[in-house]
Amino acid sequence: MRSSLLLSAAALLLAAASAACTASPSAPRGPASVEAKAPPPVASSEVAVASVVVPIPADLALDADAQAAVQTLANADAFGGEAVGYSGEPVPAVAALRQLLARADANRVLLLVVEHGTLAGQLLALCGLYRVDPAAFQTEVAAYRGMATPVRVNLGGCGEEIQIMPVSTLVEAPGAMQLAHPKESLADWSRRHPGNHSLVLDLLGGGYPLVIVGS
Repeated sequence: MRSSLLLSAAALLLAAASAACTASPSAPRGPASVEAKAPPPVASSEVAVASVVVPIPADLALDADAQAAVQTLANADAFGGEAVGYSGEPVPAVAALRQLLARADANRVLLLVVEHGTLAGQLLALCGLYRVDPAAFQTEVAAYRGMATPVRVNLGGCGEEIQIMPVSTLVEAPGAMQLAHPKESLADWSRRHPGNHSLVLDLLGGGYPLVIVGS
C-alpha cells in the first residue's frame, strides 16, 4: 500500500512538471513542483532587490562552501524556483538552502538569513526553519503575516517566469494545504486527502516548505 502511495505521489509530480513545460505561456502556475493555485499578482511589475552581505559569527565555524551558501541564499532575488527548466533543477538560492539544511546548526544559520537577507531570501529561510525549528518558524513568521510588501516569485516551469506577489498571500492563503507535521511527505498528505490534486500552498500550512525544501 505504501509503495502504491509513493508511486501515486511521484506520478502527480511528474504530471505537473510535464504540464508546466507544455502549457501555453498564459497558463497559471504556482512556485511549486505540484499543481498549485497561485495567488493573484499585485499591480507592480518589478521589485528592486538590493545585494546584502550576511555577517557570520566566528563561533559558527562555517567552511568556505557553507559561507558561500549563506550569501547565495541571503541574496535570493525571488521566492520559489525549486524546479526550473526541462531538468527541473533548483535555482542557486534553493540549492543553497537545501545544502544548509544538512547542517546540525541549520536553525542558527537560517535565522541569520532571516535577519539580514533580501525579502525573498528571508522567505526561503523561513521555509527551512519550518522544517528544522518549528518553534523559531512560528516566532519569526508572525512578522510577515498581513505584510503587503511585494516580492518577486519564480513560478518555475521550463523557464524563469516571474510574478510579483504580496508577502501576505505567500504566508497565509485561504484553503491552503495543512501538513500534519513539518516533516510530512506529499505521499502521506495525499493519503489523508485522496483525490485532491489541486493544491493551494502557503508557508503557514507547510505547502511551500514541502515543495521548496523537499520531503
